[in-house]
Amino acid sequence: MTGTSVVIPIRGVHGGKSRLSPLLNPSERATLIASMANGVIEAVKGSGVADSILVVSREPDLFHYLGTSTSDVTLMIQPAYSIGLNAAIDLGHHEALERDSDRIMVLSADLPLLTARSVSDFLRQEASTDVILGMDRVGLGTNGLLLQGRAAMSQFSFHFGVDSRRLHREEAARIGAGFGERCAHGIALDLDTPDDWAMLSEEMRRQLLTPSYTLRHPSLGAARTAPVALLERA
Repeated sequence: MTGTSVVIPIRGVHGGKSRLSPLLNPSERATLIASMANGVIEAVKGSGVADSILVVSREPDLFHYLGTSTSDVTLMIQPAYSIGLNAAIDLGHHEALERDSDRIMVLSADLPLLTARSVSDFLRQEASTDVILGMDRVGLGTNGLLLQGRAAMSQFSFHFGVDSRRLHREEAARIGAGFGERCAHGIALDLDTPDDWAMLSEEMRRQLLTPSYTLRHPSLGAARTAPVALLERA
């Protein structure tokens, strides 16, 4: 066994967070997406509990837009025929199993309050509980999911999206896995709507909209980046 793998699906920087369009223009939303993804990766790295960090994206140039060091991070390219969030997570999950991980954590990439302490606290869960869910602030979704033990890791199917808290609870029951839930600080707030945006301080909003990198479309030239391991799954 090789420890803990953390899977972070990031569809891409451009064109997302459309529900925030009444408040933010496309450039601001792209900056926001990159800032939050950067923050999640840095929080996981800072926690010191991840033996591998697997970022899954459709965007080969993703790390050009993130202001994070890409050392010890693997970028997996989601192919065109692999559609949707759960398919992206499945790619990372499969790679974590290939690496013989003994724990697999899935984290949303849009958690603006996530800290290294949030990650380490969530991962310090009872080893006897096979599936531990970090719910969103309204109690319907899943922002973090921890699988422990070979049976749970190999048999569990992901159901991120609408009503995912209930679906994941039912999935754990289907495979006979122990199930626990947490409303964890730093994990509960995912940023999708104007109401979510309103929950952030003015300082936090300013930080999220201030890029620590050069945000440029690939056709306009490459932005600053560090070397990264590229793993394309067919």
